[in-house]
Amino acid sequence: MASSNGSSVNSAAGSWTTWQNKLFENALAVFDKDTPDRWQNIAKAVGDGKTVDDIKRHYDDLVEDIRMIEAGEIPLPNYRKMPRRPPPSAAARPAAVDHTPRANSHRFKDDAERPEGSEDSVNWTPRMN
Repeated sequence: MASSNGSSVNSAAGSWTTWQNKLFENALAVFDKDTPDRWQNIAKAVGDGKTVDDIKRHYDDLVEDIRMIEAGEIPLPNYRKMPRRPPPSAAARPAAVDHTPRANSHRFKDDAERPEGSEDSVNWTPRMN
């Protein structure tokens, strides 16, 4: 199930992108085994045309991967042998970013260009100091 580059996964259920896998994992956390219509809810959360059968196959693949890892059939990377990166110098560090929301900050010439329902919107774009 895992890919070497992390971009997509091939399984019996077809190709899965990293984003679909993230949606799948999040949905598994939300819809536990006791949730009614669990597989339908997960398929809906993943979207992109994934069927209930696709979701169940992908889940079975995940369970098998976990079993193989726990049984020692898949070697884990030896992180201790990997070189450590030195911390970046102060000059190489990016400038601090202010994540404070700015109320009524918009880039519309006039209210006619403003999307409907955005009158009370907050601009969450980071502001560089």
